[in-house]
Amino acid sequence: MLRELLPSDSNIRLLNSFFVGQLEKGNTERVFKRFRISPECKLIIPINLKGQHWMLAVVQAGAIEVYDSMKYSGVPSIVSSFFMKYYAKECKLSVCDFPRQDNLVDCGVFMLCGAEDLVCNRGWTFSQK
Repeated sequence: MLRELLPSDSNIRLLNSFFVGQLEKGNTERVFKRFRISPECKLIIPINLKGQHWMLAVVQAGAIEVYDSMKYSGVPSIVSSFFMKYYAKECKLSVCDFPRQDNLVDCGVFMLCGAEDLVCNRGWTFSQK
């Protein structure tokens, strides 16, 4: 559904939640070919932490931006170390402003709404209220 919002010539790539698992298995070449990923692309990556929490990472030009609806939970080290190798330099990691959830169950909804707002290049259109 989010891919339909992107123009055909967009440099944004929406990866799926299996991307981190593919990194862990070393299957990145196939993933990069399938999604036509190049260093100029902006990658939006949903991340599930230990089956308990969803967050977003956006990777572009050697920078990793983290969007987390709870306090910063950390990016899996496999993600940051992979992109350091990919860009052949230290990646700048920044925790970005993001609406906060006030319970323990809405992280998936916040992650999806955040991905849509990032794809549409707009401010946050959602909150817990």
